[in-house]
Amino acid sequence: GGRNSNNTRALTERCRARGVRVWQIEHADDLDPAWFDGLDSVGLTAGTSTLDSTIEEVEATLTLIGESTPDNPRRRQHSPVLVQSFQRARMPL
Repeated sequence: GGRNSNNTRALTERCRARGVRVWQIEHADDLDPAWFDGLDSVGLTAGTSTLDSTIEEVEATLTLIGESTPDNPRRRQHSPVLVQSFQRARMPL
C-alpha cells in the first residue's frame, strides 16, 4: 500500500510487533528476491485503499520469484518460496 496510508502502516507495524519480518511496498517492482532467501512461505496483506490490481500484480511477482526456472531472471537463488495461495481477509486493527 501507499507509503502515506495510515492503514497500511498500521498493518506493517502490527506484523513487526509480532516479530514477523515485514516490508512495506507500493508496487511489485519494489520486491527484492533476496528478501526471501531462507524462507519457506510468505504472506501478503494490503490496506483497504490498495487497488486489487496492485495486490494481484504483487501476488504474481511473488509467485514468479518463487519459481525455480533457470530462465527466470527474478527467481531466487536458493530454496524456492512456497507461494501457494493467498486468502483475502479483513484483519481488525
